[in-house]
Amino acid sequence: MYIVSQNATIDPISDPASYGNVNNASCAWTGVGKTEFSDASLPSSKSWAGENTEKPITNISRDAIAKTVTFDFMGGAQGNPIGFLANAVSVSQIDLSWDLNADNDPVIIAWSASAGFGTPEDGTVYTVGNAIPDGGTVLYSGTATSFEHTNLDVNTTYYYRIWSQLENDFYSPGAGASATTHCDMISSLPFDEDFNASTNTPDCWQIIDNQGNGQVWQFGTHTDGLVGTDGNYAFLNSDAYGSGQTQNADLITPLLDLSTYTNVILSFNHYYEHYTGSSAKLFYSINGGANWTQIQQWAANTTNPATFSQEIAALAGQSQVKFKWNYYGSWGYYWDVDNIQITGTEVALKTLSINTVGEGTVNVNGSNYTSPLSTAEGANISLNAIPSEGYQFEGWSGDLISTNPDESITMDTDKTITATFTVIPQYTLTLNLIGEGTVDVDGVEYTVPVTVYEGEELPLEAISAEGYLFSGWSGDLTSTNPIETITMDADKTITATFTEIPQYTLTVSIVGEGEVEVDGLAYSSPVSVYQDSELILTATNSVGFQFDGWSGDLVSNNTTESVVMNSSKSITATFSSITNAGYGQISNIQIFPNPFSSVININNAEYARRVTVTNIIGQQLLDLSLKGDKVVTVKTDRLSKGIYLVTVYKLNGERLVRKLIKE
Repeated sequence: MYIVSQNATIDPISDPASYGNVNNASCAWTGVGKTEFSDASLPSSKSWAGENTEKPITNISRDAIAKTVTFDFMGGAQGNPIGFLANAVSVSQIDLSWDLNADNDPVIIAWSASAGFGTPEDGTVYTVGNAIPDGGTVLYSGTATSFEHTNLDVNTTYYYRIWSQLENDFYSPGAGASATTHCDMISSLPFDEDFNASTNTPDCWQIIDNQGNGQVWQFGTHTDGLVGTDGNYAFLNSDAYGSGQTQNADLITPLLDLSTYTNVILSFNHYYEHYTGSSAKLFYSINGGANWTQIQQWAANTTNPATFSQEIAALAGQSQVKFKWNYYGSWGYYWDVDNIQITGTEVALKTLSINTVGEGTVNVNGSNYTSPLSTAEGANISLNAIPSEGYQFEGWSGDLISTNPDESITMDTDKTITATFTVIPQYTLTLNLIGEGTVDVDGVEYTVPVTVYEGEELPLEAISAEGYLFSGWSGDLTSTNPIETITMDADKTITATFTEIPQYTLTVSIVGEGEVEVDGLAYSSPVSVYQDSELILTATNSVGFQFDGWSGDLVSNNTTESVVMNSSKSITATFSSITNAGYGQISNIQIFPNPFSSVININNAEYARRVTVTNIIGQQLLDLSLKGDKVVTVKTDRLSKGIYLVTVYKLNGERLVRKLIKE
């Protein structure tokens, strides 16, 4: 392995700069937000020859308070929980989180007011409240992966250690974490900070290392620094960190509650020595640091000392105020800050009391109202009335008269306001059905009366059953449209009427020899269909007969006709026999070619009913029925070469025989 710094981003190459700055406080570290140093990371833990070492350093955690670094080497301590973290979330609570080991063994967690912990004794089962020999008190025992440590002291550091409880109540080596609870808000002015108490970060102040290299604000003095003040000051000295180094760090005040102050003024002494690319910026926040607004930026040298003093109107009456000094530079010079003071004019407090009638809540400045609110005289307060389900907001009364759920008031006096919520009336829809069909209400088939709140719209759809038509709505809805919408401003009763579609019967009589198809099916018995159905009739004559026409409720000579069933109908299809005189002469029939190969053709065969082919010893090889076609083609692929007799039979019994040779 090779040594690298946290600002290295690649595996070292021949260029020394690729190693990062190994000769400073950041050597050796994995970089901001990184938790491992392995063959897969950048930079990696590969050998100088670029080979995998398979010796990962994982679960790296830096504790700035205890000034320690913990990590697992080559897989870590056997059986330890994974990723143990402590995170302060309020003035009295720290949240702990972790993952169980690969075997999902339970854990025990101990806490201490100092960084010193003992070791659990193997074979001993620990429960909450038990002491760990040589330091620590058990806080949690179990298989969860998080725990909330509550009822803690303000601005106090708590130390923790976690162990896995292995088989037979043996314990893993353990891992540590720590966190400091938040500070109380500062709610009285003036607020002063001269940084003279020590060279450590003052209580409840924050330093944010945006660059991630540990080159941040310090407290004390430096050569050629700020003059005209006593003792220490805050400074970020980019020049002292040398060439190739970049600093980007914030100095942030504690949280200030200025809800009872106006005319808020921030003042301080400072000295900024500018260098190209460097900047000094001042910000404020009114939401606890979630968002920042820039007050001023310095991009040139100031006098030494310089005095900043400015009233910031946007901070009047705000309860979540912070200030931030940000320095950015790459081997620049420095920014020194001292004697920070925040002043303001305290205003009289006025109390807002809110009563509610009915079911609902009120938000005051975006937060749920639970108790009377004291605020600065003249402050503007936003109100939002939120009805519970089944209720509607009726209005404000008392010191605010309005029916608008979103309002604002100015606290020029104590005020008492009542928000009234009333029950939304409910109405019932009852449906009656006549005939065969269903009704969907809002997409769901109606089975029982439907009750909804006043003003709700209900879509209705009438769906007729087979053989029925929707006739219309009646009662509290009059319409013939099967799809409608009603507004429930009262109880409503509606009837959906479906009427049966009449059915009519088609009877077909056949005179002579032939067939009738109705909608493509051979007619055999009367056909019943719904009113206005259209039926297609096709007449097909038998051999020896011709179609003469339709009669009765259909008069036509066309073989194919349609009939609309607007009543029951009787229709006759007449076929007549073709007389012998029309059978033609037997001598007119032509059979060819002779000799033949694959087919035999027969011309003038419209009056023939049958053709046979036999060989010379009397075996019948083909027997075909004819359908009155004038030209007939007989396929003879399967016949062998030889002499054959072809016989054509006419309808009147005559026959014609010809001797043909197949080649």
